[in-house]
Amino acid sequence: MGDQDQIQAGEMKVEQEKVNHLAEQRRLESEQKEKKLTDELTDPKRRQAQHNYYLDGAGIYTA
Repeated sequence: MGDQDQIQAGEMKVEQEKVNHLAEQRRLESEQKEKKLTDELTDPKRRQAQHNYYLDGAGIYTA
């Protein structure tokens, strides 16, 4: 019985490590996406380009 408990405990530990690894991967991906978006929003060239695409008085997109 003791061996079976040890095997189960080992399997649970491996499963928990897999879950932790996936969670860490998702967290890193999320941080990378957030950094990319932040960089895009704070990049002066990109901000200028975004400001150039507003509707003018005639309802035409200006570039």
